[in-house]
Amino acid sequence: MSADSGDSRLFQLANAVEVLGGAKAVMDDPKAGVRELRFTAVRLAESLRDLLRIAESRGRRLPVLDELEYWHPGGVPEESSPRS
Repeated sequence: MSADSGDSRLFQLANAVEVLGGAKAVMDDPKAGVRELRFTAVRLAESLRDLLRIAESRGRRLPVLDELEYWHPGGVPEESSPRS
């Protein structure tokens, strides 16, 4: 990962925190109108899209665990292993 992409991801994460805080304020305001709510929804969707891209990118860099190893760390339980 380059320094630029790392900086971009940090910006996107910080922006999402800011958007979430603003959305909370709008949602708590009983006088918020349709325009404010729509703007908030659009910004939340943009932030979610950015965060999903980050998660997918990080997920591709993680080692893939065998499903059995995930559910049974240390190996498959005796009753599940094939009998010889």
